[in-house]
Amino acid sequence: MRYHNSLPAVLALAFAFIAPLAWPAWSAPLDLELAHQLDEERAERLDKLVTQFNLRQKDYQIKLVRRVPGSVPSAINLVTREEQAHFVAAKRDFKPLYAVMKEAGEPFDAGQITPELRVGLGDGKGNLQALPLAWSTPILFINKEAFRKAGLDPDKPPKTWQEVQKAADKLIDNGSSCPYTTSWPAWVHVDNLSTWHGVPITDGKGRLAFNRLLQVIHLALTTT
Repeated sequence: MRYHNSLPAVLALAFAFIAPLAWPAWSAPLDLELAHQLDEERAERLDKLVTQFNLRQKDYQIKLVRRVPGSVPSAINLVTREEQAHFVAAKRDFKPLYAVMKEAGEPFDAGQITPELRVGLGDGKGNLQALPLAWSTPILFINKEAFRKAGLDPDKPPKTWQEVQKAADKLIDNGSSCPYTTSWPAWVHVDNLSTWHGVPITDGKGRLAFNRLLQVIHLALTTT
């Protein structure tokens, strides 16, 4: 959850690389393949988004295909952090994002993307080579019965960390021994928190360093 707005929804796990294409004159629609290596559940979720995109416009039609290791890149490719170095090294296999946007005449300001998500995706001039995508979103579950007993409205769950702390205090006062827990502390309380607020979690040498004021205050609040 953000400190002032809403739940965090950002964890950079994948990157879309645009393979070089010859763009001939066409009527419509233009068929493009989106290659991936997602598991069945995530591929099904992505397919629903692709279907919505295809129904909302007639210029392009995206088709999901499963990418086989070593295969020739498709028009658009979804790759993991582990595959990133391989794709970047094979410069002839893809067209950088900034070049795609420039050729299309579309304005694109990479500075609007939080610095944490741009790590490793820019060239020496700061041009963005690929687009970071958000795939994982922390979800807050609440016990409605426990909320009601503590005098909280279960239909209005907390939206900020301050609200979570206030709700936890009331749950403790009502006898709860564990008002809040998380199954992935580092991801939720360090990665997502830092990404939302543009705060680095590493130093200039790539070593973990998440003892900045925002992170210290947040972690202190979750343990008091």
